[in-house]
Amino acid sequence: MPYTLSYDEKVNGWVSFFSYYPEMMVNLNNDLFSFSGGQLYIHNQETSTRNSFYGQPSAATSVEVVFNDSPSEIKTFKTIEIEGDSSQWDVTVVTDLEEGHILKESFKNKEGRFYEYIKRNEDDILNFKALSIQGIGELSIFQSGQFQFDSVPNNINVGDKLFVDSSGTPTLVGTITEVGSNYVVVDTPLVSPPAGSFMFAGKSPIAESTGLKGYYSSVTLTSDQTDPVELFAVNTEIVKSFP
Repeated sequence: MPYTLSYDEKVNGWVSFFSYYPEMMVNLNNDLFSFSGGQLYIHNQETSTRNSFYGQPSAATSVEVVFNDSPSEIKTFKTIEIEGDSSQWDVTVVTDLEEGHILKESFKNKEGRFYEYIKRNEDDILNFKALSIQGIGELSIFQSGQFQFDSVPNNINVGDKLFVDSSGTPTLVGTITEVGSNYVVVDTPLVSPPAGSFMFAGKSPIAESTGLKGYYSSVTLTSDQTDPVELFAVNTEIVKSFP
């Protein structure tokens, strides 16, 4: 998709990307004009809808920053802190190892700054490097939605996802609705595994998040606000990761 790249003489560098793509641009009497489809448009008008170009619906604003302190060390990126006048930013965080997010409604105002822990993505439930995976054991009996084992670990809870190892491929069985000392119940199992199948549970990666590991992280903030928004800085809490 074409875009426009802007240059700032004050910093002597290219500073931003814009989603509009004009046929021509000109600066006249301190106003910026551009042409699209043979029509003349004036930019930066306070009375106009922000992020709306050439009669198109408003586009979202996105800002990307990269955290790369101590680049030779694997770190855990735990939080995102926004310095600005609004918390209306949806955040995605990508490291070289994992991905996560923060929804804008999750941010908390702490002394004028907006702060929240990074959550792993829901589809990361089968991350076997994370602590959210718990083995249960070999299935003894399956009957009427009840899966019986020799014993069930104490940290298996209602709401966990039950999986079966099908020839080395994890297969979702369903959501656990009841837990006993030697059984779990799934109301509507998606599969019927045979006795002897190895089964395990996965907890919600969002609820169990402890941050994202990686050498670096790329953080993208996206806002669909059309009112003026000020963003001064984006910070993160980083701790060294120990194997």
